[in-house]
Amino acid sequence: MILFLSLSGWAVQAQKQPVASATESAKRLASLYPNPAITYINIDLRENFKSGMSVQIHSAIMGKMIFSAQLSQARYVLNVNDYPRGAYVYYLLDASGKIVEAGKFLITK
Repeated sequence: MILFLSLSGWAVQAQKQPVASATESAKRLASLYPNPAITYINIDLRENFKSGMSVQIHSAIMGKMIFSAQLSQARYVLNVNDYPRGAYVYYLLDASGKIVEAGKFLITK
């Protein structure tokens, strides 16, 4: 749990910000790292990886899809050298095209 303190007039207020627990992280289908990325990003799928899954990468600002690939194994390394610095959204899709997970990552140069 993280506490943020802010001054409001003469009083000090504390706001609690929830942090993802270990069990919430364990429920994720994929782990993306390093985040932020510079030259590459690893997409590691958990043990419940099923063939036929695919990944899509979208620009977080414009929403435009900039990359798509079928995932044939549990680890995929994406070269991001040619991607501009910024925020991106990834979508994992099952074999029917349904989004089963989404997340964000940053590219810094």
